[in-house]
Amino acid sequence: MKLVNFIGLHLRALKWHLLFWVVFIAYEVLVAYYANGGFSTLTDYVTFYIINISLFYLTAAIIVKNSPGGNPDYLKIVLYIILGLIVYIAVKYYVPLLYVEMGVYKHDKKDLSFYTAFRAALFRGIYFIGFATAYALSRVTLTSQKRITELDKQSLQYRLEQETLQKNLLASQYAFLKAQVNPHFLFNMLSFLHSNVYKYSEQLGDQIIHLADLMRYAFTEPEIDGKVELAAEIAHIENYLSLNKIRFNDKLYLNFSSTGDIDDIRIIPLVLITIIENIFKYGDLSDPKHPATIALDVIDCRLHLQITNRKIRRNHALSSGIGMVNVQKRLDQAYPEQYELNVIQNDLDYQLDLLINFPQNEVLHN
Repeated sequence: MKLVNFIGLHLRALKWHLLFWVVFIAYEVLVAYYANGGFSTLTDYVTFYIINISLFYLTAAIIVKNSPGGNPDYLKIVLYIILGLIVYIAVKYYVPLLYVEMGVYKHDKKDLSFYTAFRAALFRGIYFIGFATAYALSRVTLTSQKRITELDKQSLQYRLEQETLQKNLLASQYAFLKAQVNPHFLFNMLSFLHSNVYKYSEQLGDQIIHLADLMRYAFTEPEIDGKVELAAEIAHIENYLSLNKIRFNDKLYLNFSSTGDIDDIRIIPLVLITIIENIFKYGDLSDPKHPATIALDVIDCRLHLQITNRKIRRNHALSSGIGMVNVQKRLDQAYPEQYELNVIQNDLDYQLDLLINFPQNEVLHN
């Protein structure tokens, strides 16, 4: 589509150029006819208008090319135009002589003196150079104005985006301040429930504590760089799995393991748990012969998370994919060119591999 538009634009421009030169040449031929009382030969018209038009476009190209950003380099332009004018005068002088030698002209053009030919070519050359200069400068001006207009549009768009970001920031700050009240109330209620339930069911009381820990971790802001300790992230995962075991009446066939030096690593929060939550949405965790596995290993500042599970065979709502898209965006932002996320799946099985190479500034130094 862009190529078609490009060709169409240049064809329209060519049409207008051809129309202009037809009108211009017709005008000059008629003026010369009434001034001299006759027409020149077709050879003269074709030859010298080709030379004149070539000088016109050469001059225009010199001016446009040497006017970057709408600022003409006058010294270079003048030097190139003078050089072009010298070539033009030489061509205008020697072409008639060449035509005589070739027999194109029946009369002897050598009788024309160099001074007369030079003066005529100089006048004609300056005429077309001035004509081309006006055309080229108008192009440079229009291009510069379009560029300024485009920059103004970009500046306006940037200001609008900044205003939108500012509004979103204010809305986020308001939402955060509002959220400070709700979690506080919720944690107090969970603490109250734990105190009253624990004397009747230790297991239920422990699960309330796990739930409180889960929510407290989710509401806790990370450090200024947006990272948390990996050990805290793993503890959050373990709380999440513990609650789900109660939810499935301990008939949850899932194996979780973490190995390596996890105490010396920091990571962006809630990225691992988002991946693991997909197991509970789409994984079959009821088959003791094919338990799901979550293996997390840290070696030499490199985290490897591997997940395998069978898929649920029953029909379920289609996934929007928002969670994994968000995970990948966060990984792109936090670990550009430093992570690999691969998913292999079929109708029956699902496997995910995540590798993160942590920068040195995300390794704790005790």
